[in-house]
Amino acid sequence: MKRVIIALVIIAAMAGQGLAQEKLKIGEAVNGRLKITNETGLRKFLMNELGKTGVLGKEIYTEVSPTADRFLAYLKVTGNSNEITTIAVLLANINNNVYIVANPVNPINAPGPGVGGSVTYTCTGEPCSNCDIKITWPAGSWTPDILCVCKDSGGGICNLSVSVTFKINVGL
Repeated sequence: MKRVIIALVIIAAMAGQGLAQEKLKIGEAVNGRLKITNETGLRKFLMNELGKTGVLGKEIYTEVSPTADRFLAYLKVTGNSNEITTIAVLLANINNNVYIVANPVNPINAPGPGVGGSVTYTCTGEPCSNCDIKITWPAGSWTPDILCVCKDSGGGICNLSVSVTFKINVGL
């Protein structure tokens, strides 16, 4: 009997872990604004994207899309081994719950056109130590247009890198 209970606990943990990998709730949409309720989860996700090097800034900045179905959360970064100075992630609003999504739960009812997962943006300076992002939301596009802009007094160039979070199911 103990073995059966232990096996059920392991199966339940694996099933729960699989669900957590598809989407991670970060907060809620309240009156068209993002209320972050899982700051720890957001920070852990972003630190993983940074290769676990550097320090995330204390303040989380957010931008909302014109239709309030997407949010962009971004933070300043210091001490990253790849010299990333800003990191951002696109969040999906699904029934007023805001997630980092790996895949649409139901591709027919995907949160946006062509969505395959949350997009992560990073800005790296050459030789700029303070790259910031400039965000515009073009009509008809799921992802915002992001520009990395150097804020150093002497100028510099900032490079944008984009990655997509997705999950692949392999049948055996």
